[in-house]
Amino acid sequence: MLKLLIIDQDEDNIKNFRRYLKTSFPSIKSIYTLSDQNRDILFVLQEISPDLVIADMSFFGSGVIKTMASISDRYPEIKFIVYGTINDAAYIQKIMEFGVIDHMYRPVKPAEFKLCMERAFVYFEKYNARKKQEELTAAQYRENIAMFENKFLTSLVNGSICHEHEIRRSFTYFNLNFTGRYTVFLMRVDRFKKIILTLDETEKHMLALKITNIANQKFTHLGIKARAFIYELNCVACIVGEDKTFNDLFLLCETIKDDVYRNLKIRVTVGLGMSYKNAADIQVSFNEADAALRYRFYLGQNTVIPINFADPGNRLTYRYPVEKEKKLVYNAVCGDYAYCETLLVEITGALNKSGPLPDKLISKIAADIMLSICRYTGEQNLMPEYKLAEFFKLSDALTLKTPDDALEYLKNALAGFCGCIRDMRALNDEELLKRAKIYITDHFHESVNLIKTAFDLKTTPEHLNGLFLANGQSYYEYAGRLRLNESRRLIKETEMSDEQIALKVGYEEVRHFRGLFKQQFGVFPQDFRSAVRSRI
Repeated sequence: MLKLLIIDQDEDNIKNFRRYLKTSFPSIKSIYTLSDQNRDILFVLQEISPDLVIADMSFFGSGVIKTMASISDRYPEIKFIVYGTINDAAYIQKIMEFGVIDHMYRPVKPAEFKLCMERAFVYFEKYNARKKQEELTAAQYRENIAMFENKFLTSLVNGSICHEHEIRRSFTYFNLNFTGRYTVFLMRVDRFKKIILTLDETEKHMLALKITNIANQKFTHLGIKARAFIYELNCVACIVGEDKTFNDLFLLCETIKDDVYRNLKIRVTVGLGMSYKNAADIQVSFNEADAALRYRFYLGQNTVIPINFADPGNRLTYRYPVEKEKKLVYNAVCGDYAYCETLLVEITGALNKSGPLPDKLISKIAADIMLSICRYTGEQNLMPEYKLAEFFKLSDALTLKTPDDALEYLKNALAGFCGCIRDMRALNDEELLKRAKIYITDHFHESVNLIKTAFDLKTTPEHLNGLFLANGQSYYEYAGRLRLNESRRLIKETEMSDEQIALKVGYEEVRHFRGLFKQQFGVFPQDFRSAVRSRI
């Protein structure tokens, strides 16, 4: 139900508004008025909290824009219908952004006022429905906050979130009070495929949740800043966020492993990564924990396996940005050199950060990247083999000794390769545009739907329309011009009527056809027909 405030220094105007509202809009029960210009408008609005204000602009004097801006800033939920003279039109235009949903001119006519109020009711119905939906969505979010925390932590350990500031800000948002170094350990259920044969669907999906709860209860009991979360159906990940010695972490994993067996009668193997100062290195610790688990068939199930037991001294494998290497290969074949250069800097930076590297490892990594690019290019049949050899020579890769050597060599090779790819794709796009124009010429009398055309030509609507725009006109402008040129030819060479021609060139409405014809050629079809006949 709307709460309404009428602002006008003329008491008679207020009485007329009240009387009209009472008879025409009886559902409005709360109507307040303000006629005293000496009162503080912001204080009145705070006191009444109206939904809608009907206001005479002259009430605010020469500072109407400043006043409306202040009200909008302080009370953005309050909406206005304003009225003034024709001379106030410029002011009305300026204040429309400050919560004004409609306006009228004096003297206000009952019919105009009624239309404004009806539009206001429609506005508030939509506003309230939207607000209700937003509140429902917010409530659903609050109910599922644990799920969103789980999504965040999963993205974190997978490396999708890798900026230190963003990670720490999310820790604060989810009340993860981590204070020190970061360590990840993973608990994977032993013989999971056999265990689930004895469980129903609910029990199977609740298993990881039960393990998560046991771990989090242990963290709380011991006063450890850590959080467990479901990573997979048979795997729970735990992030410890405080300084702990290796022995402390090892004993913590042993304790939780034993608690899981004591409570659930199932056995888990724990993989323990190393500790790191930066939150951005949580992914590294996760990769190490995951790798440690792969040694459980060698070092024993139902055990705790730290990575420095399973793979001691490895400083590169779990830090190397494999996903960035995949992106590098993909973007090279797309011809995006700028992004390739960024990725190369990040990859070689990770190699430099890893310290001393095994002999000839750099040449092997560079050769791997080059072979992947060549394979992907060959799969798409983008470039002949002899052409690829101009950019990537495996013999050159064998001479690379440091990450900086690899960076400079691959930057130069990719600059030439990406340039060549762009040239070839430009030729392909030129051919695609030609085929598109032929397609439109053959089909313009039908529906010239961009999506259908793109689908038939095996491309996307956005890409196809972009090719037309690059040539000075959109897809639909080109198709429309073809239609209208054909219609002009038919007028010249046949006795067809406007209706017949409209249908023949693909327009269902003759009125629409005539309007487009006039827009294109400056005359209506009938006038053009008469001019042609008179010349003949």
